[in-house]
Amino acid sequence: MKKVNLLIVLAIIITALALIFVACNKDQPDPVPQDVTASPAGETPEETAGNETGDPEATEEATEAAETGDPSATDEEPVETPSGTDENPEDSEQPTDVQPTDEIPTEDNTGDATGTEPPADSTATPAGNTPTPTPANPTATASNPTDQNPPANLVALDFPASNTTYSKEFAKQVLSLNMGADKQGVANILTSIGLTVKPQYQVNYDKAADDQSHTAAFTYGIGKVSYKGATRDVLVVVIRSTMSAGEWRSNFDFAPSHDDNTKYSENFLQCAQNVYSYVKPEINKLSNPLVLFTGFSRGAGAANLLGTLYNNDFGAANGFIYTFAAPNTIRNVTPSASNVFNIINPADPVTMVPFKSLNYKRAGKDIVLADSQNLAASTTALISHLDDLSKMGIKAMYESKYKLDGPGIDNEEGMTVFELIEDIAVGIGSPTDIDTTVLMKVLGKIGQITEESQLYPFVEFAYEAMALYTSEGMLEKIASQHLPTTYAALLDAS
Repeated sequence: MKKVNLLIVLAIIITALALIFVACNKDQPDPVPQDVTASPAGETPEETAGNETGDPEATEEATEAAETGDPSATDEEPVETPSGTDENPEDSEQPTDVQPTDEIPTEDNTGDATGTEPPADSTATPAGNTPTPTPANPTATASNPTDQNPPANLVALDFPASNTTYSKEFAKQVLSLNMGADKQGVANILTSIGLTVKPQYQVNYDKAADDQSHTAAFTYGIGKVSYKGATRDVLVVVIRSTMSAGEWRSNFDFAPSHDDNTKYSENFLQCAQNVYSYVKPEINKLSNPLVLFTGFSRGAGAANLLGTLYNNDFGAANGFIYTFAAPNTIRNVTPSASNVFNIINPADPVTMVPFKSLNYKRAGKDIVLADSQNLAASTTALISHLDDLSKMGIKAMYESKYKLDGPGIDNEEGMTVFELIEDIAVGIGSPTDIDTTVLMKVLGKIGQITEESQLYPFVEFAYEAMALYTSEGMLEKIASQHLPTTYAALLDAS
């Protein structure tokens, strides 16, 4: 029976997972010092108590959070909120312009923001006006030749004429909104394009490092935008990527219900429901607003499902959802998502989990960028070993304690797949804060795994990672495919 050298496994695990972890958090621009409550030029920010705890009732603007929508509530696919999901606040304000329906809008009853189909070239950007992946000038107005006398302080976002046709130039603008390194950085970017960001518009940023709740930090801003000759209200939501050990662990906990029949990545659904409980009341207060939801990595998974929650309640006509590096979010369900675009690097390992063997995919349409470094095949081969582990099913991954030194179950000394991954995630914590006690304990168990064990695919993953690491730095190249700067370069080249 072949066993794995413990020191080799230690080097492999730290290298493979730490590289992927750090890829989410480096090469972000430093935030420009600026007051978080800054408003567009000429406006005075309203002084109000901030809320950074994630409690909807603690804000002045949203004293009652909205009941959460459900992205699969159709006659054919009834919505099932995963067990363990907290109930969203009730008694929220109802939409004044669009009433929620009992069915998810289908592709036939969604369209662009005017309800009519635009010309085929409606998303084209005029020559010389190509946006770059940097925040727009706060004094600029959204380009619209029919708006002869636009009011001052319009939000500098060029919304495409159709929200169901992908726009590369708009994607580049939206990606720039995800470049904030921290809470202040995100606020600076949003205010720089003319949005108002109040303290209570930034939520969940003060989570403890060990907080494993399925929530995500997010910021939203409100303003006015010129669109098709009219001035419209606009609400923009940016959901942050992974920034703590607790969130790192949460990323792996995709089915806390342990239900083999779950239809979602439940961790990201719960993140989306939490965000929605804040922004739905704000949408209700505005007059027929355009909305933009975006996020990167963990934030992209939440934004993807946030879009389906919005579509279910309001219809898709005014929603624009652009996600970047999103993990998979749905399985065996098709929610309304004609206005959801997922920009994907085919060599990014994060976009391959949860696994296809469990029928996971993303809501909406994937926009697959070029594999510029020919790394997609190597990334797919690496992740395939973890995919093999998932073939046992969701319930078994969470509950079956497999023997380490042979086939079958050992309820005393065995480990579940989730325990194995969770302990490694907790041990890694962050690349600069590795819990060696936890990590060495789990690595001691990994060192006992033999080829006959159902857990052996994880060892094969480790060997594959080591081979890539020793092959001209391939492992680090793969990890770098998850960087926002990599996505920006690929978008520019596409």
